[in-house]
Parts: sequence; C-alpha cells; structure tokens
Amino acid sequence: MNLSDRIEAFALLGEFLQSFTQKEKKNDAFGGIDEAQHKEFSELIENYHHYNGWFDKTNIKRAIEGISKWLEREILVRFTEKYDFNQNNTSKNVGLILAGNIPLVGFHDFLCVLLSGHKAIIKQSSNDLYLMPFIAKLLTTYNPSFSNRINFSDRLNNVDAVIATGSNNSSRYFKSYFGHIPHIIRANRKSMAALTGNESKEELIGLANDVLFYYGLGCRNISLVFIPKNYDLNLIFEPVFSLYSHLQFHQKYMNNLDYNRAVYSLNEIPFTENGILILRNQKELFAPVAVLNYTEYQHLEEIEEFIELNKNNIQCVAGKIEKICNTSPGEAQFPEIAAFADDIDTLQFLKKLE
Repeated sequence: MNLSDRIEAFALLGEFLQSFTQKEKKNDAFGGIDEAQHKEFSELIENYHHYNGWFDKTNIKRAIEGISKWLEREILVRFTEKYDFNQNNTSKNVGLILAGNIPLVGFHDFLCVLLSGHKAIIKQSSNDLYLMPFIAKLLTTYNPSFSNRINFSDRLNNVDAVIATGSNNSSRYFKSYFGHIPHIIRANRKSMAALTGNESKEELIGLANDVLFYYGLGCRNISLVFIPKNYDLNLIFEPVFSLYSHLQFHQKYMNNLDYNRAVYSLNEIPFTENGILILRNQKELFAPVAVLNYTEYQHLEEIEEFIELNKNNIQCVAGKIEKICNTSPGEAQFPEIAAFADDIDTLQFLKKLE
C-alpha cells in the first residue's frame, strides 16, 4: 500500500464523514459504505451521551466537521508531499495514547501515523472508547490493508515510538516510562484571546464559540481574554447568552458553574456572571469549566510578555491583532491540518523513524 492508496482511503472516509455535516445527503456520500453502516454510525452519535455526558451529538458532529475538512484529496497530498513517504519501506509500531477531553481528539495523530506508513497501536481514553474504533472499521472497509496496521490495546508493549497526550501529571509518567524511545509527550495546554475593542458582532460570536464549543474542555478553547481598559463585558456576555442559553439545561455543565460560583462567593473572590458563564478578573491561562478569565491591558507589549512567559502552555491565540494572534475569532476549534499540536511537526517526527 503506497501513499496514494492511503490518501485515497482517507479521502473516501472524509466523503463519508461529510455526509453527517450536510443537511441533505449526496447520492454518492456513502462511498463504499452501505446504508446499514451509515445508520449504525448515526445511532452511535445520537446515543453517545449515554457513555459520556459531555459528548452530545452536536459536539461529535462538530468534531467530524473539522476532521472531514482535512480529508480532501488535494489537502492530504499537500500535507504529505514534502516528506517523501512513498519511499517508506520500514514500518514501525507507533503507540498512541489518546486523550478523551473532546470527541475524536486523537484523530490527527491517528491520521499522521497511518499516512506515514507506520502501524498505529492505540490506547484509548476511557472517556471515548467507541468513536475511533468505528472510524478505523470504516477506513479498513475502504482499504483492507489497514486492518493489520491498526490495533487497539490496553497496553503499549513492543512499540518503537510513542505519541502521548494527557495531563501534566500523566505526561511526567509518560516521559519516565517511554523516555528511552522516540516520543512526543503533550501535557495540559489552553488558549487565549486578545481583543481590541473594535470587534464586529460576528467576531464576538466567534469568540463565544471559541470559549464554549465542547463545553470549554479542549486545549484550543479560550480560557483567558485580554481586553482593553474600560471594555464593556456585556460585549462578551451577550453572544454567550444568545447562543448558549441552552446550557442551563445541561446538568454536568451547570454543576460546574454552581460549584465555581459557590467557591468564589465563599472565598470572596470577585466575579460577574450571566447564568451561563462566569467572568473572573484573573490573569491566569487556566480556568475551570464555565469560567472565563479576563485581564485588562494598556499596551500590546503586556500581551506579548504574557505569551512569551507562558508559551509552553498556550495552544493558540485568537483575535485579529496580527503580530500577536495566530487564529481568527471563531476558528480556534477548526485548525488547519498542518497546525500541529504544540507546534511539533508530527509528520517530521514519524519520518525520522524510518
């Protein structure tokens, strides 16, 4: 199976996944997948919240939408062309330890390993046990040669390299356990935004989405926003309430909001809220679920200094200040395929394993 074959299989997978983000199915949307498999995947998405209350169908389809954009043939060709994977005759066993904070969060690593011609030995998070195996089953339907290149396992024995994503605590364990082999170890990261005060209504809606897509659980969710002096916080609150008032009916989310409200009140920590989101005047990158930190600035140098001091903890910076921001408002959860996590080129890492 050469690179062209691998790209074709993923492109067909992308066409299938796109059928879940379209209001009307195209006649050829299923590719080589029959209607029964399409129905099975639809039912899995519909009922997944029974396995994980954070993984509702809206967020699963949102993840699928982002993935399907990567899986266009031309995009996959451009993504891989500089690495010369057609010459890869040495397939290695690459262990993947997947996070489970948002749906299919480990798909990019899965894609990179298989495109590069290696074998993926996958240890899943207990929070997301069923989506990736179904994706793998679909992929092997398009090209059965993938069946001996994908293995799901509870233990990563006899692997030649590891790509692991987890918390700060688990990352220390990963480094200790896998430090003797080639590895990419990712720990906690969050994202931030920088506002000018001149954002359009659409850009503020985009900010609200960057904060609350996936209930704020992703590393690309905005948890801290820099605002200019005398900024009207209602500009943040209004799109949050208009778009996300339904969160008041989500028990897990509201439990977090109620808990944080109680903690801040008991400890006399100032905050403001609108019943959906708590805003806390705190210059900290990390914030709990249902909380957005904010801090005022007078000069852009203040933001640049914070980014430099926290660069190993920041995944992306949303906004429209060119020399500071690398993501447009509303696009934080839809990175380009070549926007490697933690700015580590996964394909280059895999190329060196040959």
